[in-house]
Amino acid sequence: MTDLSTACSALPRALRQRGTTRPAEGRDFLHTIARMMSWIWVQWRRREIIRTLEKVDNHLLRDAGIERGGIEDFVDELIARWR
Repeated sequence: MTDLSTACSALPRALRQRGTTRPAEGRDFLHTIARMMSWIWVQWRRREIIRTLEKVDNHLLRDAGIERGGIEDFVDELIARWR
């Protein structure tokens, strides 16, 4: 992500700057910071879960119903259930 527009498109829609937001309001700023921190935490947890599942044996993954190539999709679905 070397391009700023690419980096902005990677953020969830709720974190992108809205035209109606007034930067002078402290609550809007704090709310945006809190949402950004939440997004960062979720992305960190996602990477940790993927890293852990990639270390698991193929046989154990198949027993759990997860294919080696579908680990990221599985983790994305798992995180979507949490939110």
